[in-house]
Amino acid sequence: MSNRSHEPSGARFGARASDPSFVDIDQNHLQYETSRPTAIYHHWVLGRCARLAGLESGMSVLDYGCGSQHLRGRLPDGVEYTGYDLVPRLSTTADPLSRRYDCVFAIQVMMYIDADGLREWVTAFAERTPLVVAMVPERSFLKDRVLDHFFGLDAERERLIRSQPAEIDEHLSRCFRRTAARHALGFGRIGRWERH
Repeated sequence: MSNRSHEPSGARFGARASDPSFVDIDQNHLQYETSRPTAIYHHWVLGRCARLAGLESGMSVLDYGCGSQHLRGRLPDGVEYTGYDLVPRLSTTADPLSRRYDCVFAIQVMMYIDADGLREWVTAFAERTPLVVAMVPERSFLKDRVLDHFFGLDAERERLIRSQPAEIDEHLSRCFRRTAARHALGFGRIGRWERH
């Protein structure tokens, strides 16, 4: 499946910044819907991210890397939702850079983008939002050796993962400052990042 035409003009933080085969892997199913416990965990993470954003009715959000758009159901009533994913059929917009948002969510997606792509992502969205809520999985023995093995992701992880948590933080820090952080039961970190 080719997604080059779906990528916003001039932006390389989409398909070109990720392994091309990434879009052929059903990440949502493998990571979040394989079992009831993981689905419950994923929905808990989404709720935690939504609460950290502090959204109110009338605000607008972009769910970058939206997958099956489960975040939409965790948002307060009256929040305008836009979803963008490298897989076109999952998106509600073909161009996430076409407007401004009160908050951009990047939940378990930034690690798939390479350094140049992250640099462009941060610069582009710093012009379009005052707030980013990002969830980044931790690199730990439990996550890497146990959970990823359980989900069959360990063979793909080193090829697909383009950026480590510290690198993501470094890029975000160029235009945003972290004002709050929450844990995700030791499997990840959720950060609230406000524009400088």
